[in-house]
Amino acid sequence: MRLPALTIEAARYLLAPVGEWAVFALLEDGRLSHAWDLSLGPSRREIRILPASVARYLAQRQGRAAPPVTDAEALAALLPDGQRPELLPVGWIWRALNLSEAQPLALARAGELTFEIGTIIRRGNCIHRVTTESFCRFLARRRVS
Repeated sequence: MRLPALTIEAARYLLAPVGEWAVFALLEDGRLSHAWDLSLGPSRREIRILPASVARYLAQRQGRAAPPVTDAEALAALLPDGQRPELLPVGWIWRALNLSEAQPLALARAGELTFEIGTIIRRGNCIHRVTTESFCRFLARRRVS
């Protein structure tokens, strides 16, 4: 597995001496691309940033040429071995997006992700699988940069 998506705190650490609001500013103006808000409600944002986006920004900040991260590269970084299987294990999703184990299940209950037909959604059962198509649609809807 590749590096998981970064939280705001992790990005802030890598981009030091940048503060939290500066990371949000970098997201809003597009200097950090490929970030998603994975929150379940409006009370708190759960931003995750693609590590390659941070690496690209750091290279540019140091004056090195760095090509932009494409949408295809970003998606490939979040899928197993860069491939697009029909179904993704929930465990893969929570590790790739740096989520709690329960959050993908909560997203499914909220209608954000579609589980394999016949799946009974409950906690503690790690064999759940989500359709890759619903995962890709979810990422497209939740993209913040």
